[in-house]
Amino acid sequence: MASNNISDEKGEPAMGMLRVISKHGDDRVQWNEQDAQAGNAKAMAAIREAESIFAQERVRGATAFHVEAGKPTKRIELLDLRPSRLSWCHG
Repeated sequence: MASNNISDEKGEPAMGMLRVISKHGDDRVQWNEQDAQAGNAKAMAAIREAESIFAQERVRGATAFHVEAGKPTKRIELLDLRPSRLSWCHG
């Protein structure tokens, strides 16, 4: 993982997010990367939940995309948990 001083372009703590958009709605799991590196139980649980959801959606045949502002969207096979990464699973 990256350093403990992770922040976004505004200096705010970097957040990771997994977003699942489906016929059931728009579900999101977010975590603070700095808190996860510090061992924060809530942040680490959110990461475990994101990993689990990602794996379940891939088994169901969902397509996952990596979306980052200012960059082309690309299809992915593995979840990227680094901050400022946004992976969407369309199921």
